[in-house]
Amino acid sequence: MRRAPLKGLILFLLITITSTYAWGQGFLKTNGQQIVDENDNPIIWRGIGLGGWMLQEGYMLGTGGP
Repeated sequence: MRRAPLKGLILFLLITITSTYAWGQGFLKTNGQQIVDENDNPIIWRGIGLGGWMLQEGYMLGTGGP
């Protein structure tokens, strides 16, 4: 029966630590045309453009098309 309070305490600590870490990251803002962090360092976004990979075309569905 003592495990329930221990599980509750562990869950509380995990939520507290996670939320503290998330809030400690700061916010982004704009400086003219640039996106900067709280120390005015420019942010460079990197990623992959998947284009229209969810766009179903006629030849894929077998309904005709070019």
